[in-house]
Amino acid sequence: MGLWDFSTDGVFTMGEVGIPTVGLGPGEEAQAHRADEHVRLADVAAAARVYARLALDLLG
Repeated sequence: MGLWDFSTDGVFTMGEVGIPTVGLGPGEEAQAHRADEHVRLADVAAAARVYARLALDLLG
């Protein structure tokens, strides 16, 4: 487990209402939520595969 150098809605879901929350997204942390934010398309494709697998695993 680790901490990010920026904020997400997890501050509310986990911090305020106690819902276990996982942060997951493509790209480099240093680029997240910045004025010049960008992400490699290969990272987007890899994240899409993870999201699809997660949905399949959770929903059966």
